[in-house]
Amino acid sequence: MTQSPFLDRILRKNIIADILRQAFRPTPSLSIMSFVAQAIKEKTQKLDIEPDKAPNNHSHTDFLTRYIQLQKGNPSIPAWAPTAWTFSNVIAGSDSVGTIMRTVLFNLLAYPNTMYKLRQELENANPSRPFPRYSEVRDLPYLDACVLEAARVHPPFALPFERVIPRGGLTVLGHYLPEGTVIGGNPYVV
Repeated sequence: MTQSPFLDRILRKNIIADILRQAFRPTPSLSIMSFVAQAIKEKTQKLDIEPDKAPNNHSHTDFLTRYIQLQKGNPSIPAWAPTAWTFSNVIAGSDSVGTIMRTVLFNLLAYPNTMYKLRQELENANPSRPFPRYSEVRDLPYLDACVLEAARVHPPFALPFERVIPRGGLTVLGHYLPEGTVIGGNPYVV
């Protein structure tokens, strides 16, 4: 059943309904923005309190610290930039990781033989429990294959896989593409 245009204007496309909807049912992006704002506040306070512990260019540091330092060190970068950059990282990372995890779990459950093989590999590796460290599982070939296959079967993004045409050019479906041309294919099609 579809909404009539009249009801749509009253229920969805009027400012009062929109304000009430946001007040009583915040969108996921507002929750994420609150998380990002809190993380930036805490990191900024930590860097202000312990400036001598702030990483220099030669040490390993996290993205958020780099964003804050970059903005503070360059007045041409707007104050809101670290928030935008951090929000983008949180959104991009959570969505793509969630997509891969769902695909891996679905396929492990759909094909019990793959679940069995993965479980054997994990048991033989004897990682920490209940939460293995990345260093304990990063070199497990079957686990890696499961994750890569999930990304191949159900890509978490639709941006093109870019490639550069090699020396001598290439003819694709009767069309010549000169060397150096940047091409891309949609991951779902590839």
